[in-house]
Amino acid sequence: GMAERSEVMKRRTGLHREVWSLLAGRMMEASFHDAVDTLDQRTRADMLEELAACIGFIGVLCRALQAAHEMAESPHDLTRTCELFITQVMGLLEAEYVRLWMVDDKTSQIWEWHP
Repeated sequence: GMAERSEVMKRRTGLHREVWSLLAGRMMEASFHDAVDTLDQRTRADMLEELAACIGFIGVLCRALQAAHEMAESPHDLTRTCELFITQVMGLLEAEYVRLWMVDDKTSQIWEWHP
């Protein structure tokens, strides 16, 4: 019921804090292992799920940083930059198609960029 759901949410919030503490370097790996070893099987499974979600988030962040780095090093050619941007976004989002809308501040017009 509602009490059980509240308990699960409370446990997940604690797990979330512990996982991010480890990933941020605020918790020693040995302390994390000790904490995980004291968990029951269900909570340990929740911890692994939370850890996987956090690692997935970090992966997206790393890909975004790599994309920004590649774009910063590309020549400042509008066509090439737009193509690179679309390619990077498609990779980040694992999308088959990305629409890029441009805004012209001077004329207040919005248009879709087509390669």
